[in-house]
Amino acid sequence: MSMATFTFPFFLSLLLLPLFSLLTFAADNTTGTIGINYGRIANNLPTPEKVVALFKSQGINKVKLYDTDAAVLTALANSGINVVVALPNELLSSAANDPSFADQWVQANISHYYPQTQIEAIAVGNEVFADPNNTPNSSSPPLPTSNRRSSSTI
Repeated sequence: MSMATFTFPFFLSLLLLPLFSLLTFAADNTTGTIGINYGRIANNLPTPEKVVALFKSQGINKVKLYDTDAAVLTALANSGINVVVALPNELLSSAANDPSFADQWVQANISHYYPQTQIEAIAVGNEVFADPNNTPNSSSPPLPTSNRRSSSTI
């Protein structure tokens, strides 16, 4: 055997070792959780109770909602499914410009359902930058500050 043939596989294995380690690490950290986005803009949708039963039957334990629909949040109560809800795009400007608006929104849309419904996060808008009407202007305060303040009122 020539020296080049012998050292090439060794060199190649040294290059691939970090890749295999990274794949193993990534696989260990991502197993056991399945989440889904639950959009409801359609016709002939099943009831929220049937959807929650479907989620549970499929092992889905995380869901993102694009709003805070009362029927959906009630159906998710005591289900064991972790929920992310969204502050709708049309309310972003109000939440950014008035911290009391954000507090009132949390009280009206989150506090009534939490902790029976395991709301773990509030997404601030959905695909906000896809529509220029949703992009806050430079005079608006940053939303994370208002969001952080509101989350303490739950």
